[in-house]
Amino acid sequence: MGRFVRGSVSEQTRLTLECLQRVIDAAGAKTGVVENCRVYRQQLTEANFSEMNSAYAAFFEGENPREPRSAASF
Repeated sequence: MGRFVRGSVSEQTRLTLECLQRVIDAAGAKTGVVENCRVYRQQLTEANFSEMNSAYAAFFEGENPREPRSAASF
């Protein structure tokens, strides 16, 4: 099985979205049909939101103009 990966916010975001891509592919869909993607961060700061947001935008680039996401801190 997998293992917990520690790294920068952008690395963690990229790895998470790569896993999401596998699920989307297995369903025979495309990222352009994603309706909602929620991001939960333990500490949501302007700096780590920006880092996450850049990785997220690169993943969905050209696929979904709405980039359906919301972010929350807990």
